[in-house]
Amino acid sequence: MRDLTDEDIYTYVTLKDCELPVRKGSLTPINEGYANAGGAHRCAKYATLMRDINGNSMYIYTNTTCLYRRDGTRLPYGSGNMSGVIVHELFTRFEYLEAANGLIDEEKAGDIGRYQIRHMSRSDFKMADDFKNSFSGLITEFRYINTNGIIKEDGSFPSTYGDGGRFRHTYTKHQIGNGLRGNGSGDYTYLGPVGNSATGPFGDNRGNVNGFGIILEDGTDYQKNYQDTNTDGKGNTGGNAWLAWANPYWWDEENNRGYAWIVNFSTKNITTNHLSMQLSVSNNAGNQVSKPRFWKAEWSLTGDMDNEADWHYITSYTVPDMVVWANTLLSQCPGYKAIDVELPLTLLGKENVYIRLMPENNKASNGASWVDKGATISVKGDATSAMNYFAIRYNK
Repeated sequence: MRDLTDEDIYTYVTLKDCELPVRKGSLTPINEGYANAGGAHRCAKYATLMRDINGNSMYIYTNTTCLYRRDGTRLPYGSGNMSGVIVHELFTRFEYLEAANGLIDEEKAGDIGRYQIRHMSRSDFKMADDFKNSFSGLITEFRYINTNGIIKEDGSFPSTYGDGGRFRHTYTKHQIGNGLRGNGSGDYTYLGPVGNSATGPFGDNRGNVNGFGIILEDGTDYQKNYQDTNTDGKGNTGGNAWLAWANPYWWDEENNRGYAWIVNFSTKNITTNHLSMQLSVSNNAGNQVSKPRFWKAEWSLTGDMDNEADWHYITSYTVPDMVVWANTLLSQCPGYKAIDVELPLTLLGKENVYIRLMPENNKASNGASWVDKGATISVKGDATSAMNYFAIRYNK
């Protein structure tokens, strides 16, 4: 990836030592009711996260009319080569950005990186199926909520891979579902096949046939037979499957700061030349006012929310709103947005590391725009933001 130049745009290339780090779902884990293939013509493509052995990342574009994008096949867990045509195409559903006058910023809107890659056939994906055949190792990973491991005192839940990692939310005034300080949330990672029309390109496919592409280390296919899935052929999954988690409280008015997701893990015995973080996020209910738009990631060795000096800046990112049929905006996304972030190697060899993901400010959408001058994050617990994947990786 790091060797790509503008001379490569519109040429067919092979990128070496790549992986698809979000180990769940299909190439296009979206609400199919908005896809071109279903006749809605509201989402023509989707962007899948890919990263490489050198710590670089970019997105794979897949047209929503591609017939093999969601046919029930699980994504490869290992690494290998990826081929396709290099492009530079905007994608406003991940990154919209409005200028100060409230109009779209023509120079930045939709910019998700200098280069993306478009596959021509399924054979362009030459990555190993087994995670054992990967350049990556996992320190901790959260692919769903393990409800059996929730600690009700702090509402945290354990990692689904790795020892000792925990995930929690900092709003502590009450508990909601299963003792978690949040709720299970809808997800779109059903593998497929999808489609709700016998005459459509995908046919009529309703019900759960192939699960969510989450194969556990003991070989279990997580929630493969879960019934509240894809009943209308759109690939959606109900919140009770615990494939995603959400919280409606995001602004701490008393301390004038955001509430946060906090992830705790250990790097005590890890040595590597690349340490990274992957997350997949969405703001629920696109017409809902006052959802958090601008976020930041920080690290700490203490996890003390009340000591700002303990927290060190990593990066900023934005979270898009989920689509709404009545008023689908170009800034709304029919699935979750996956993000890759390189982490400082100073975090290695630590007994405890804390990552804080929180709103960077209280700016928000008014429900009809990307961000509105007068809109702020609600303090009433109705500004739901969700996540369906988080991991910390290192090069083995």
